[in-house]
Amino acid sequence: MILLNSLLFAGEIYQIASGMVTIPHELSFTTYKNLVIAPFFEELIYRVCLFNLFLESGALSQRSCVLLLPLYFGISHLHQIFHQQRSIKKRNEARRRANPP
Repeated sequence: MILLNSLLFAGEIYQIASGMVTIPHELSFTTYKNLVIAPFFEELIYRVCLFNLFLESGALSQRSCVLLLPLYFGISHLHQIFHQQRSIKKRNEARRRANPP
């Protein structure tokens, strides 16, 4: 699974390495943490720890783990959609106030 996930990002990594795309962030510790460390630990927790927890406890079969854990992963990131929608609404409201008709 981790290999498959890494392959999905191979195109982006190649584009950055070849200079086709520039990174919009400066390479600081925060950027490194957000782009490297956080995704690594997310994969570790969701793919390894939860899989083993459900499998060894007998709560789910191996097939059920493979099918359901990505759903848990997706559900745990739903808050980002709501946060983004709120940010867009606030930005649009600020633009309306700054530029009245």
